Amino acid sequence: MPIQTPTSPWSVTDLQTEGIATATKAAEAGKSHHVTMALASMESGAAQRVQLKDGTTVLATWYASQDAPPIPFDPPLKITQGALVSLSIAAGAGSVDGMVALFGFTEEE
Repeated sequence: MPIQTPTSPWSVTDLQTEGIATATKAAEAGKSHHVTMALASMESGAAQRVQLKDGTTVLATWYASQDAPPIPFDPPLKITQGALVSLSIAAGAGSVDGMVALFGFTEEE
């Protein structure tokens, strides 16, 4: 089935100091989320592990540090119908902020 015009665009973000930052788009029954871009970075210090998940399934893992570029998904990455999507970055140390953001849209199936 081809992707329809996005009718429900969204973005989710999280910022944590010395904790795991996780941006989550909640599951919606009968609908699928599509991820168009992911962004993860640390305020400073060493690169930290980033994970993109479809529900509890890890779709991708990479490392991000300060000034990490956004990762576009073209075509958008389709998430399992009725599942949440999340992006997390491991905790920094010494009062270092970690930030994640997901961008996308949701459509009915």
